[in-house]
Amino acid sequence: MPKNEPDATDPMELSGVTFDDPTGQSVPIMAECFADEFLRLGCTPAQILDLFRSEEHRLANLAWKQLGEIAIYAMVHDRAHRYAQVREALRRSREARALRSEGV
Repeated sequence: MPKNEPDATDPMELSGVTFDDPTGQSVPIMAECFADEFLRLGCTPAQILDLFRSEEHRLANLAWKQLGEIAIYAMVHDRAHRYAQVREALRRSREARALRSEGV
């Protein structure tokens, strides 16, 4: 198959689709997913904000343009705060289980 020509029989062929968004929530939800994913990968909120500002990351940048700097900043920091709370709760849970298994 020649390069850059789609093969309709290839089940792994990347294809895009469009859909209606009557609620208008697809962009904010997409932005939250990006923030969550990069937080889990270990990025800092500042690095994630840079990702949203970068035109190399088209969908994240689209969210930044549509929602605005303040909304993205607030969302990223809110998600980072929640993620830190979850990590702390997991740490405490692991410590409690370790103490129980030691018989303390």
